[in-house]
Amino acid sequence: LKLQFLYLIELVRPRASRAPCGALPPHAFLTHDSIPMAGRAILREVQCQIGELVRADGCARYAHGETEVLCALTGPLQAPERRSDVVQAVIEVVVKGRDETTRAGGASRVLMDCEKYDEQLSSSELAAVVRNCMEAVLDLSALPRQKLLFTLHVMNDAGSLASVAVNASMLAVLDSGLPCVTTLAAAEACTVNQKLILDPSDADLAQSDSSAFFAHVTAQEGGMVASSTSGAAMNNDLYWLFHKTTRNAAQTLSNLFRRFMEEQKGAKKLADEGETA
Repeated sequence: LKLQFLYLIELVRPRASRAPCGALPPHAFLTHDSIPMAGRAILREVQCQIGELVRADGCARYAHGETEVLCALTGPLQAPERRSDVVQAVIEVVVKGRDETTRAGGASRVLMDCEKYDEQLSSSELAAVVRNCMEAVLDLSALPRQKLLFTLHVMNDAGSLASVAVNASMLAVLDSGLPCVTTLAAAEACTVNQKLILDPSDADLAQSDSSAFFAHVTAQEGGMVASSTSGAAMNNDLYWLFHKTTRNAAQTLSNLFRRFMEEQKGAKKLADEGETA
């Protein structure tokens, strides 16, 4: 049986003695016209747990604040012939938990169908983001004609869902032991009244002037795998400010992931030794 652990990392307000993990220096937050942006440059509370689903080959429950995703990774599986690739594995991503609606009739049914259609578009976009990121991480050439299935269960969406889903998928890959060419972490940011907010909640995003999502390779060579920006206030300087902010956050998260997996490996070793004793 896989062991279940809860890893709780508190990235909250700065303390008098030291800056919190993930905080960036105030001078990093400058607009193109050098106006200070004294926003929130720290991550929300991060929680992660692996091995919850024993039938999955890799599993991770991951949360930033109230936003939570459970990722189940199944595979490698034999890919259907019409979808297989003779050179490398193919990745399929399924998003669940966002498309449920209650029964209704008449005009209410039409409105619910419209809302469901909009959410399905969002779900397909989320699936595409995760698929692109995992294609950059995994050594797919080691698994020709195979398929890897990522099932994302959206437990709660309270903002920054894309970064939470990508990070949950990355942890599921690490839990599975599949061959990787690199690792990555994702983070989001927005501006509210010219103040930069890292890892925004849905309340922050509702008031935002601009927002951005970045997935950064966290190995030594660095690099960016995916990005998405929106908002009328977006400009070149703001884009690179978002890039730098999320890059630092991604590196912090990567260090936390590494430490977490090392702790899980050590705990499993102790448990196995206890069983054989």
